[in-house]
Amino acid sequence: KVQVIVWKKETDGRKFLLLERVVATGGYWQPVTGGVEKDEEIEAAARRELQEETGIVVWMSWRSGVHEFSFENPPSHRRPGLVRESVFAVRVAPETPVVLSSEHTAFAWYSLADALALIQFENQRTALQKLANALGSQQYNMDFLSVSRKSTREWRPHQWN
Repeated sequence: KVQVIVWKKETDGRKFLLLERVVATGGYWQPVTGGVEKDEEIEAAARRELQEETGIVVWMSWRSGVHEFSFENPPSHRRPGLVRESVFAVRVAPETPVVLSSEHTAFAWYSLADALALIQFENQRTALQKLANALGSQQYNMDFLSVSRKSTREWRPHQWN
């Protein structure tokens, strides 16, 4: 699985995007999440899920390796057993539009404290807190590489200031 934490910087601080799942699949708030298709690279899956769930295809910066964790789905789950999830982060411009897929009923931008209070799963809260801690680190900001979308097939890395 993949998770993509989408964030933006506004005059009153950083805001994190959460999506509300449809009631049939839990009705809870979460970052972008999804599965990795057969023969798909993990980072490609993260980009695909971001686009499918939010319509976002252009961003200011992209970060892999934010966090990784594993958890056990119960036997009754549609995907039972051990699941490994890789977490990515993407910074978008404040005016970036969000277009929801049918998997979600709403979206909102939250402060760190509000997002942490809304997220149901501990692993997702841990990933968000790790990202927030890293964003406060000067070294992290200097090392943050961004990826700009040039076409549907070409991604060009460049340094983010």
